[in-house]
Amino acid sequence: MSEAVINKSSGRSFITAIVNSECEAEVANLLFSHGNNIIYRALTFSALTNYLTEHNNDEQLTIIYSTDLIDKSEIARVSKIFSNFRFISITPNQFDATELIASISESIRKPMVRGRDRLEKFIAVLGSPGAPGVSTIANQVAARFQGAQLIALKSDAYRAEISQINKLMIVEELNFSDKLQSDQTYVMDAGSTKALTSTLTDRRISGQLQDLVLSCAKRIIYVIRADTGGINYLAKFIADYQNLISPPAITYLLNQQRFDTAARLVNTQFLSIVNGKDHLQLPFDYRAAQRYPTSDRSKLFTYSTFSKQLDLLCKGLV
Repeated sequence: MSEAVINKSSGRSFITAIVNSECEAEVANLLFSHGNNIIYRALTFSALTNYLTEHNNDEQLTIIYSTDLIDKSEIARVSKIFSNFRFISITPNQFDATELIASISESIRKPMVRGRDRLEKFIAVLGSPGAPGVSTIANQVAARFQGAQLIALKSDAYRAEISQINKLMIVEELNFSDKLQSDQTYVMDAGSTKALTSTLTDRRISGQLQDLVLSCAKRIIYVIRADTGGINYLAKFIADYQNLISPPAITYLLNQQRFDTAARLVNTQFLSIVNGKDHLQLPFDYRAAQRYPTSDRSKLFTYSTFSKQLDLLCKGLV
């Protein structure tokens, strides 16, 4: 019963005004994981009213507020002033996810779906926290598509040079997404995340960037470190990813694969977790990771397993 109700609630835009940060995070994760957009978090009642005043023409907004935010009389007064918005209250210590979704589903307002279309030639590379080689994999994938554009968030960290056949776009804001063209191949270095639902409700640029990935990318490549920490992150990520509505296709990549006794256990665990899912194991090869493919590489005796695996990964991506 609850699942049917949840499906009815997807695709709207929400504002949260919840005093308790843990409760707010739980509500935001719940809403986003079922296809909704959380566009603003009001930390105070005055911040909420100021935001609503500035966006009074946005008819399809729903405000989720906690009962300890302000007196009932004030909420009643504000809800009359902004009668085109829907206000839903929750009690922090008695928060019930099913009850909240049921309240949302009763709204008669037209659902608001994500505004961006998925791009057929948009590939995003994500990694678990501490996973090595996310930027390297992004560079290597882009190098296998003539004229592909590599997108990366501005950072002070060192970044290896890209292939001469590619161009690099460094971004600081999300307005670059309006300029993306459907016939251009893009590869995005999208950073790291433990779980998309929690990261995507993050209002910072990194979280918004991964929101863009989920909306626009045709395929995600999720990179993990070949150790027990990477395996733990992978299991949590997959469990979270399965809760998303209509996510892009995804490939799970075990990077810097080794073959000693401890590594063989990690390899076995990886294959068990991704059984039935698109996946790849990439061996550790520092020299190969620093080189980009050339037109005559197939003739080279030294053509590595690393390169062959990346070719296999990129085959059919766009």
